Amino acid sequence: MRQGRHGIKILGLSLLAALSVLAVTAAAAQAGEFTLTNGSPETTGTFTTKAVASETVAGTAGAGTLLVPTVVTINCTSGDVTSATVLLGGTAHATLLALGCTVEGAVKTCLVYPTKADMEAKTNAGDITASGLGLLILMGTAPVKHYLLLEEKEVGGVKTPFTTVYFSPEPCTLPLENVITGSTVLELPGALTQSVNQELKTIPQATLESLFPSDKLAFGGHPAWLDGATAQAHLTGANLNKKWGAE
Repeated sequence: MRQGRHGIKILGLSLLAALSVLAVTAAAAQAGEFTLTNGSPETTGTFTTKAVASETVAGTAGAGTLLVPTVVTINCTSGDVTSATVLLGGTAHATLLALGCTVEGAVKTCLVYPTKADMEAKTNAGDITASGLGLLILMGTAPVKHYLLLEEKEVGGVKTPFTTVYFSPEPCTLPLENVITGSTVLELPGALTQSVNQELKTIPQATLESLFPSDKLAFGGHPAWLDGATAQAHLTGANLNKKWGAE
């Protein structure tokens, strides 16, 4: 038992050290903590105080848009969180499958594919799979707002792009392979309130550029941002149907 608690403590210290780096991303940013209401009788505490090292998460996303000015606009109708884990402290790993994705405007004949193999076989058109690392942060003093900084995963100093979007060959005039890199930020508007389902949503570009000027997405090297997307997430592991939030 002592060894397990020691491992949790070490992981917690490592995560807090990583989150402290966010101070250089946005002035007045602070590390946040995921919280959980469970037990009998039920009590509320952080994942750290409750010795919950991790919890699996599932969820769904609504319609959203990827805007790449002067290049392309991609509209998706919905999405599923296909794999996600939240850890003690304020870290999360997630993979999202965006569905019903179509291209707008003059290049609307271009079809979107999740992988090169799908593009070559012309299967699963309209899907995009993306994955990354989420870091929970707090901003402001009255009121405090919760945000989730989304970054590319990094292993051994090497970053893995969020995804590569593949377009169909002719008559599509866009590059066939387009890597999405960088970072962006989502808002968690109700995270202070314990709830079975927690909402995430995109924030306006002007707000993003004001609060988090260093966090920008790139689509094939072109500036890009997410617009109008929302998602709902709930715990699916040992604490299924329990209320959770952040502080």
